[in-house]
Amino acid sequence: MGKNASLALCAALALAGCGSPKVELIVPLAIINVAPTDGATGVDPATQPTVCWSRPMDPALAAPSLLLQQENGDAVGGQSLSAGSDSHCLLIQHDRLQGNAFYFIRALKGLSSSDGQSLAAEVSSRFRTAL
Repeated sequence: MGKNASLALCAALALAGCGSPKVELIVPLAIINVAPTDGATGVDPATQPTVCWSRPMDPALAAPSLLLQQENGDAVGGQSLSAGSDSHCLLIQHDRLQGNAFYFIRALKGLSSSDGQSLAAEVSSRFRTAL
């Protein structure tokens, strides 16, 4: 048995006598998937983008900070957020998009998860609709 393995075993045995130690892992809030993907082209103008996160999300908390925008920065009309099929995903509902146009999905710094974790920096993704 190697030196590191021996030390790990000794530490594990020492902790075993102390009850059940708890290790809490804090996963920072981050985007793990965006659909349509960044740089996608030929996207159906009826598509409703989905953003999936590293932590559970509440549409009401995220709504002010998760935006679908036109290339010029104007917000797409009729926007609202709803929970996706998973508590980690949010669906951006909106009016039909224009064909052959660029759009941005923007998650602003400070956007909050259901448990209060905040996004550390703005994240954006760009796609282009089909004709």
